[in-house]
Amino acid sequence: MDWWFMGQGVLTLRHLTGPGLDRRGFSLVEVLISMAITLTVTMAILGMFNHAYRLYARSQNLTVATNLATSKLADFRAMTVDVIKAQNPKSEARVVNGLQYTLNWSADDVDIDGDSVVDMVGDLVKISLDVSWTHADRAHSVSMATMTTGKPQ
Repeated sequence: MDWWFMGQGVLTLRHLTGPGLDRRGFSLVEVLISMAITLTVTMAILGMFNHAYRLYARSQNLTVATNLATSKLADFRAMTVDVIKAQNPKSEARVVNGLQYTLNWSADDVDIDGDSVVDMVGDLVKISLDVSWTHADRAHSVSMATMTTGKPQ
């Protein structure tokens, strides 16, 4: 073998030419190892894309449910207390982007001090609202509550 020094004293091996000594290609083992590394990295990246898509879909459904709940609570604030309490059934189904959301609510007189005795009857109600939906064979829900006098503003 022919060894020689380059400018700053770095030792390198000069390629020799001749039969059997020319290494300009890759061996089959090197190609298979590089393909295995590339495949592993590619599968990890695809897994991240799949996870990101599931999070995006979940976030989108959660946003729709939150908007439906906010809209329904705004509808209640425009009604009188008697109309709010008289609504029957206290549920509603809405379809958005092909997915069914179910809104269930209750309107109760307010117990301010928590002693299980209604303190304010008629003027103030607490509205509890649940929005539920099923996506990817899993049940999801969003809950909100508000208090309102139920008088149009």
